[in-house]
Amino acid sequence: MDGPKGACHGLSPSADEPTNLRCRDVDDYVIITLNCKASEALDMWSSIAPIAREIGVKLFVMWTGSCDMPPEEIGSRIGNILAKMDVTEIICRR
Repeated sequence: MDGPKGACHGLSPSADEPTNLRCRDVDDYVIITLNCKASEALDMWSSIAPIAREIGVKLFVMWTGSCDMPPEEIGSRIGNILAKMDVTEIICRR
């Protein structure tokens, strides 16, 4: 199911429309594709992850720009963001 139009308005001028999906392991989640490079997308994701956790939605971000960071740093930052949203219960439950 697609998210409501304009749901990202004000979040970022480069944000595309979000997609709201459901997965058996994650429940409801939203994917936002940002038109920026990896470091910018991860900065935005990190800043809104606690809000997503508060409202009970898992938020995932993709980006269209370059990967301007080493893979190890991208992986580390994604892990920290997932922990902020308490996605770790999915990993530990398996």
